[in-house]
Amino acid sequence: MLNDPEYNQRLLDECKRLIAVTDTAIYFPDPISVKITPHTELFRCYGVVITKDDELKLMDPNEEWHGVEVEQKNAGYILQSLFQRLKSNSYRKTA
Repeated sequence: MLNDPEYNQRLLDECKRLIAVTDTAIYFPDPISVKITPHTELFRCYGVVITKDDELKLMDPNEEWHGVEVEQKNAGYILQSLFQRLKSNSYRKTA
């Protein structure tokens, strides 16, 4: 299910709903470590932002921003991990 583009799109939409649609990024004091096995790290996320173009971008350890495509292999793992972090921290839009 985590490699299903429709499911990934729902996760992406839910992540966007949980964070503000601004140029202001959310930085994580403890990075999100996305693993596909206990010893294989797929991605480490230090921040997230929704651009004015409504694109979700993730910051890697080198402080570079990357978009997430719902068709990407393993995108579901990244989006699910991000969703869990955002949900647990209850980030919300601010006025």
